[in-house]
Amino acid sequence: MRKLSLIFGMMLLIIVLGFNCSDDAATGMNEGDSEDDAFIAAKANVDTSMTEIDEDMIEAVDSIVIDIANWGPTDYDSTSGWHYRYRIFENNYWHKSVADSFRFTDTEGEYQCHPDSITNQFERRMKKNHTYDSGIEDGPAWEKIRSRNMNWIGLADSITTLNGDVYRHYWGQNFRRTFEHTMSCTLEGVLFETEDVLDHRPTHPFDGILEGNLVTDKQLPNRDVHIEAEFAVTFYPDHYHVHLVSGDSYWDWDVYY
Repeated sequence: MRKLSLIFGMMLLIIVLGFNCSDDAATGMNEGDSEDDAFIAAKANVDTSMTEIDEDMIEAVDSIVIDIANWGPTDYDSTSGWHYRYRIFENNYWHKSVADSFRFTDTEGEYQCHPDSITNQFERRMKKNHTYDSGIEDGPAWEKIRSRNMNWIGLADSITTLNGDVYRHYWGQNFRRTFEHTMSCTLEGVLFETEDVLDHRPTHPFDGILEGNLVTDKQLPNRDVHIEAEFAVTFYPDHYHVHLVSGDSYWDWDVYY
């Protein structure tokens, strides 16, 4: 009996290992090299984008709780509830334009000109275009385009949910070195404690996911770097986790708040 049990156990182990090997073979995925130039460039793109997305969220939170009079003049459509404004800043070297629209909705689904204690939803759409040119041949120059659509729902409840999408494009050159980053992503069911949002506490999400894709190119004097990848960011109370896939390789890393 003991011999039969031993044989059965060995057979079961072989079957399990066989399934695992089959799964690995089926996915064809390998853990990527953390020293790979393409990954380093992609990681920098993701980390920078996440920093900017965090800044976007903080700016949106500020917009909810700061009196609308502090934002400057807007065109208000009482039918749709949207506030609109367009601003341009420029000099001989740089140009910046901001197209901004936002609206508030109360717990009854009615649009509001100003937020108040029964504001439950805040929507914001913004596009920024910023260019710089030093005027020097092959000298420093760059263009940065960012757009976002954010929809915060549940401001009258204990938990606020954020959904939306973000696009980021950044091109630059500096004395025969050029780079170009493009990133787009969607935020789905990203959760915040409403009290934290409205009291200007740290507004890091504690749940939800952000999924996106990116393309990064860098032309350096001695080599070119190119990567196309998909990535997913999962939010937790004290950090977020990034899973990035390019071709048959993947990378994982964590960022703590």
